[in-house]
Amino acid sequence: MNKQNPQCVGFIMDGNRRFARMHGKPDLAGHAAGKETFLEVIRWTEEVHIPHVIFYTFSTENWHR
Repeated sequence: MNKQNPQCVGFIMDGNRRFARMHGKPDLAGHAAGKETFLEVIRWTEEVHIPHVIFYTFSTENWHR
């Protein structure tokens, strides 16, 4: 069986602020952690040769702001 990597993967990013609050940190700390995770995912997709990556970053909480 010939296994191939997908040509495109998508990620829904959510919870940076919630993550920070759950860990007793300021909101910006959650965004910094989200950035590190984002970069980690980008490195991983490069390593496994996935050419197209989609990130959805708009939280439904933003509709109410």
